[in-house]
Amino acid sequence: MMKRTLWIAVLVWAGSSALAQNDFRQEYALYDSLPNRARLVYGGAITPLWIDATTFYYETREAGGLSYYKVDIANKTKSVCSQEELPKPPVRVRPEQKDSIPSPDGKWVAFIQDHNLWIE
Repeated sequence: MMKRTLWIAVLVWAGSSALAQNDFRQEYALYDSLPNRARLVYGGAITPLWIDATTFYYETREAGGLSYYKVDIANKTKSVCSQEELPKPPVRVRPEQKDSIPSPDGKWVAFIQDHNLWIE
């Protein structure tokens, strides 16, 4: 009688644990498939984009949308700015050889090959 009760308890426990795990996997798959999860988070990590040695700007997501901030480290100030006020990224002029850049003194040439930086 004791063995029979023990077996029934083990079977009930194993069955309920398998169901709970299955429910977890279904819920995880549902939440993992949510599109654009990043837009649901406000004030997450920032990536500073440097203007010069003491000034950078960054964008952050807030409830009202994207906000842009300019930070001046020397003056210890942070100000809100519009996207139009942000500096435009510099236009890169490619040298004659594809994917190579000469050093300022002209003695060396740097290039990327197979995801490695090479200097000749």
